[in-house]
Amino acid sequence: MDLLNERLAVIEKATGDFSLNRKPVGLEIAAVRGRFKELKGESILKIPEEDLTKLLKRNALADELTPDEKLFVIEYKLPQIEKNAELIAEMKHLSEVVFNSEHLQSSPDAAEIDSIAAELAECRQKMEEVEKQTKDLLFNFVIPFNELCTEIRALKEKSKLADE
Repeated sequence: MDLLNERLAVIEKATGDFSLNRKPVGLEIAAVRGRFKELKGESILKIPEEDLTKLLKRNALADELTPDEKLFVIEYKLPQIEKNAELIAEMKHLSEVVFNSEHLQSSPDAAEIDSIAAELAECRQKMEEVEKQTKDLLFNFVIPFNELCTEIRALKEKSKLADE
């Protein structure tokens, strides 16, 4: 009989219907009252504690159910349990498909990694060369051109002033 009760307890825990580690009702009421005080819900606190205890005990049927009643609840929840089992099986299948894919399993060998590193180094050198050429263009042509334009504008201004 103990084995049957243990098995029922495992199934009840899996269905989520009953809490096996249920706190005493008094502790739950004290916690609820504390929360209502925090939220300024004093009107709810006027309910007698005995009534709250009755309400909470009415929901705590797991402790009062016979093994036959527990079995009935499990049979009642059987479609939900089967649906959850199907979802778990599907998730397992999908995870196997993902984790067994050749993209995840195949890793590049050392030679391929070395060739990629060499390509990256070559690209870096090309980028540094382009950067150097751009700086040279800027310093050798653009800046002198701008200075020349500034001098031309200044000469035009002087010639306008001299003509007047």
